[in-house]
Amino acid sequence: MSFRLSEEQYETVRSACERAEVGSVSEFTRLAVLQAARRQHSDVHFWVTDLAALSQGLQELDEKLEDMRKTVRRLLGGTATDASRGA
Repeated sequence: MSFRLSEEQYETVRSACERAEVGSVSEFTRLAVLQAARRQHSDVHFWVTDLAALSQGLQELDEKLEDMRKTVRRLLGGTATDASRGA
């Protein structure tokens, strides 16, 4: 893998390499690229996990709402039936 850096960008990388006490700029950039790739993979994994949990939560909410709809229909239906009996 190769890429070009401006002189300013190279100096930024070189300084970071020295601060990290890594043996060479090449090693530093290799480690940085691998770390970014792992982080990206990890972020995707967390998104998939989060979406699965959200989907499960929405399914449970939908089931509870359906139970509530049935209860409301039963209560309103019972009230309407009781009112028509009294008339």
